[in-house]
Order: sequence, then structure tokens, then C-alpha cells
Amino acid sequence: MHPTTCERLYGGSVAHGEIMRKACQKVPTEPALFGVSLDYGQASKRRSYCPIILSVANTDSRIMDAAECIAYLPGLGLGFDENTQAARDVKHDLRQACVGAIIAVIEASAEHGFYCLLNDNVEEKRLLFPIVCRMEFDTKERYKFFCCSKQRACGIGSGPRQGHSALRSCTPHSSRQDLPAKRRSAANPNSANHVDAAESLRRRGIHPFRRCTALMGRQHCLMRWPGRIHFALWSFDILHHLYLNCTGYLIDGLLGNMTPNQKRELDRRARSLGSFRTHQVYHSLTHSLTHSPITRNI
Repeated sequence: MHPTTCERLYGGSVAHGEIMRKACQKVPTEPALFGVSLDYGQASKRRSYCPIILSVANTDSRIMDAAECIAYLPGLGLGFDENTQAARDVKHDLRQACVGAIIAVIEASAEHGFYCLLNDNVEEKRLLFPIVCRMEFDTKERYKFFCCSKQRACGIGSGPRQGHSALRSCTPHSSRQDLPAKRRSAANPNSANHVDAAESLRRRGIHPFRRCTALMGRQHCLMRWPGRIHFALWSFDILHHLYLNCTGYLIDGLLGNMTPNQKRELDRRARSLGSFRTHQVYHSLTHSLTHSPITRNI
């Protein structure tokens, strides 16, 4: 509300943004917007942790009171190689179950709301309706949680395709009428279109078998947006994807135009950079340089 005219204001901020406007239209009184985030970190060389953060999204303030660590993703003693498909499936189920349990608690209060005691000079008791409006993960966790087929895939629309569509307009996943049918066929090994449906979903950037079960069946605490799947709960960093798509193709082209001597010189200089001194990163760099096609001398 405008402090003087009492007009409803919706701008680019969190408190007055498009999400707040739609949330106010959805609930009978006032919304309580929440965000959920998780991110893996290294406590030491041998220990890692993954806190799950619940944040208040009704305000533009960055105060510490607006966010709270409510849980840690439990570690798994799988007892076998964690890079196997079975291990990845178990980790996916764990992420969905933990986040789903949090969403379920919010969903339980979303139908009839909850009372919140606000202390702004004078204590006031308000009936608020909780809505999960955003899920913030880093790239590696985001594509896994929202079931993208690979890290470079986009959860909003299809592309890029075989390196030829960096500037091609995106086709939103939600606009494809055959998406539910393809998912059912891909998940059913006895379906006649099982293989074709799975491959089609992979090309579009959607994992053919995994599902975002944490969000299934939530009728009250999530908002639906036209042109978006998974309730538009995540955003993709524009600069990050510009680098992966457009700039990535440019770098491939430059490497392809380098002579063998230039590649060896680049190889020599890479050894002097601290970020490329580890064996793993250095091997990846030299492999990309060695296998790049040479088209002309520069």
C-alpha cells in the first residue's frame, strides 16, 4: 500500500513485485511468502554439509531474522560408488523427500491460514496464508532437483540443440501439449514409445524418468504461472546461460582455429595458472584443446 494514497503498488522489488501481486489475488486476506533454498558446502577436506534455509519473502530487507536454517540434508553411507546410477537415484529421492516434508508442513497451513503476531510499535494479530514463491539452488543442485536432463539444460524451455540454436527463441516446456503423454511413455518400459519418448524428453532438457515429487499434490501453497512448469519456483541466471551457450560456442570456434603451436603455448601458460594446477582440471583443459578441430591458422 502507498503510505499516503493507500494505492496498491507493484513494482520490481520483492515486497511490491509481480509475485506479491498474484499472491494477494490468490489468498482471501494477506499472503506470507516463503522461499526454500539449499546448497552444499565444505566444512573441511573430509566433511561437507547441506543446510536447508527457509526465508521470508514479504520484505526487501536483508536482515538475518528474515532467514532461518531449519534442517540439514542427511548424509548417506551408501557403501558403493556414489557415481553409479543407483546412487544418483537414491540421492534424488532423498532431496525430494526432505524438501517435500517441508513443503507438506506449509501446505497443511495454506488452506485455512495461520495467525501471526506482528510487533510494529503495536502488537497486531493477523491471519496469513503461506505460499512458497521461490526455490533458490545453485546450478548443480537446481538441475537435479527440478529434473533437468543435464546441467546445461534449461528448465523453462527447450534448447540449445546440437550447438546450432544459441540465438533461437526458446520453446516453453509448458506449451507442449504432448509433455504429459511423453512422460508416461518414458516411465513405462512396456510402452511401445518408451525409447522414443525418453529420447525426446532428453533433447528438450527434461529428465525422462525422474519426477519432482516434492511439489506433487500441493493445491494451496503454490502458484501457477502461464508458460512455466514446476510453478515457476526457480530462475536461471541469464549471464550464466549466455556463457554456456553463446560464449561457449565462441570459445570452441577460437580453439578450432588455433594452430598446434598456439595450442602448445596455451597449454604451457595454463600450467602457470593456479586454478589449473590440479591434475583433474588440467587434464580436462588439455583434453579439450587436443580434440578441438583445426580449421585455419590465425
